[in-house]
Amino acid sequence: MSVPSTLLISQAGTPTSAVARVRELLVSLTGFLALGAAAGLGTGNWQLAIKMVPTALLDVSGALLLSTPALLVVHQFLDLRAKPEHLISAIATGIARTGNLAWGLAWVVMFFAATSSLWLVALLASMAGLAVVAFVLCRDGLHAAEAQACAQQAPPSAGSPTGSAGALANVSPKFSLLVFGWLALTVLIALRLGFDLGAFVLQHTH
Repeated sequence: MSVPSTLLISQAGTPTSAVARVRELLVSLTGFLALGAAAGLGTGNWQLAIKMVPTALLDVSGALLLSTPALLVVHQFLDLRAKPEHLISAIATGIARTGNLAWGLAWVVMFFAATSSLWLVALLASMAGLAVVAFVLCRDGLHAAEAQACAQQAPPSAGSPTGSAGALANVSPKFSLLVFGWLALTVLIALRLGFDLGAFVLQHTH
């Protein structure tokens, strides 16, 4: 698995200032809202368009709110190294960066909504792409947080790898399995929420 850099470990493993964290989350929030609003333009119904605004945000935030507590509880049960606040910081950073991409995709969805009837296809494709990006960012951020905690609590011995490679070498395989399981659970919840939200939209487009 590729690791971005030791800079990522520092950013993901240590919570940033409160102001920076709020700014990142606001960008993420408005990005997902913009994506839903762009799709709403294609419904041809202003009342439904208003209801479409929070769909992307509800899908992402709902899945995380339901799955993240399980990650934190099992992480503590397995006696792994990273602190819960560092794991939450890594997830928040990944979602905030995904929100930046959602802002860009909102313009693409808006184009399809204004020029064709493919707004729903564009929205679903955008959500799938965002899911992949969030998957990679959260996975790398969580591994970086755990690797930094391992490096701090168990300094490498002489002759062992140094840098980000050495830190990741100290990460327990249990953590990798935990992250994979959490990401799979999050995707399943997001799919279920997305199906329900899609059914709601289709029922109100006529």
